[in-house]
Amino acid sequence: QTGFPATWQGAADAADAQLAALGVTLTPGSVYDGSGLSRADRLRPSEVAAALRLAFDPAQPQLAGLQSGALAVAGVNGTLGPDYRRYVTRPTRCAAGLVEAKTGSLSGVISLSGIARGGDGRVKVFSFLLNRVPSTLTTRRAVDRLAATLTGCW
Repeated sequence: QTGFPATWQGAADAADAQLAALGVTLTPGSVYDGSGLSRADRLRPSEVAAALRLAFDPAQPQLAGLQSGALAVAGVNGTLGPDYRRYVTRPTRCAAGLVEAKTGSLSGVISLSGIARGGDGRVKVFSFLLNRVPSTLTTRRAVDRLAATLTGCW
């Protein structure tokens, strides 16, 4: 529907064009195939945060569908849920239900990007990316602690 070819490159070009139309400019070549699984993808945390900020902007009602169920909820479901042993122990348990995010994990890379609902009622957008780190539960829980601080509970 976008006029781009039905290829990985076409999908990446379509995503770039749509984001640009909404005011989010990505570094040229930062999206290799859009899968999130390629080491050739080079999105910056600031670019991910800009897209999330837009998705949760009340002035963008056409994007409201992204706010409901698109992200895992800390301590509740998905890759931030109890099955993955996330947000179920001190000091992050207090952020359960207050952080919604997308996880990312490749060998040596951990990321967490989403929103945190603060005690002040404000929604805070964040994007953390760690390179050259152990891809372990300990590292993921360290990133969870960063997100928990945004809620004000820790």
